[in-house]
Amino acid sequence: MGPAQVRNLRHGVVKEGGKKRIAGEPCVAYHRVGGVDGLALQCRPPTTGQEIGSRSWVLIATVGLRRREIGLGGYPDVSLGEARELARQKRPRSAMA
Repeated sequence: MGPAQVRNLRHGVVKEGGKKRIAGEPCVAYHRVGGVDGLALQCRPPTTGQEIGSRSWVLIATVGLRRREIGLGGYPDVSLGEARELARQKRPRSAMA
């Protein structure tokens, strides 16, 4: 995935309603961008007065038996290339294959 494609990623929508969520309601989405295993762009729904929600880079890794999200910085302040480099540096050794 390239920088132009990343720029167009947005938040998600609940597909099936449940006890706490209503179908069609905006929700957080994680978009895997490739280049480094576990690197994703987290997209939040917009709040009042915003056109698009906040977006940030996260590295999703398993540490021990738990899933961890390691923050790498906000988009667009941290570019795709910078996020990939940070993800390579911060990747836990136990998560490497």
